[in-house]
Amino acid sequence: MRVMSCVGGLAVILLVLCSGDWKTNVEYGDPYELTGVERLFVWTTTEDKALGEEAARQMAAALPALSLVQSEEEGQAVLGVKRRPAVAKPGDESTHYVTTASVMRPSGKDRVRLLFELVSTQDDGTAAVTELVSGVVNELKRYNHHKYGRAENTGDLEKKRCRSIAGLRPGLSKNEVKEILGMPTRMFPKAARTQTWWYETTDGTVRIVFAGDAVMHVEVTPKK
Repeated sequence: MRVMSCVGGLAVILLVLCSGDWKTNVEYGDPYELTGVERLFVWTTTEDKALGEEAARQMAAALPALSLVQSEEEGQAVLGVKRRPAVAKPGDESTHYVTTASVMRPSGKDRVRLLFELVSTQDDGTAAVTELVSGVVNELKRYNHHKYGRAENTGDLEKKRCRSIAGLRPGLSKNEVKEILGMPTRMFPKAARTQTWWYETTDGTVRIVFAGDAVMHVEVTPKK
């Protein structure tokens, strides 16, 4: 089993996606677009290659009928795994980590559709991968139960995908917001100094206005 850490144009896009400067290369999709997916390509950075290999191993064990392929051209979907240090909290000198699983489908030359993204704050890399793979497996099962079996604990996955807004405040950077809520459901305009992001969360619809890279305003419309 081989996990690729640098492949053609898609590798560049994934590096951009993980770094936070992804606004011109990423479209937004929905997990239902996993319907019919039988071939998955696992991508990671060179630094995270061991985590990528562990994710591929766990995916193969959980879904024997899923084919793990050697390139993005062969895959119908891409699982990107990225791990980075978490933003330090005041007074906490310990090093903590955030591990992200991004599930995408190529949508054209140098473009991908982000279907969903899961985040784990477990410091142990293997434990984080196990948590994330469980969510990815459930989504594949949910939309392909005839091939992979019925999904389990889908309620838990929804909680991970629709996290609370606790911790949001003016002054946070875009990357810090992504650590709390993941990728936005929608944003406008695509490239401007003043930009608005929207999220659907367990607390309702969240509208975040940025001035440059910093949060200027947070507005929540509660669910009815």
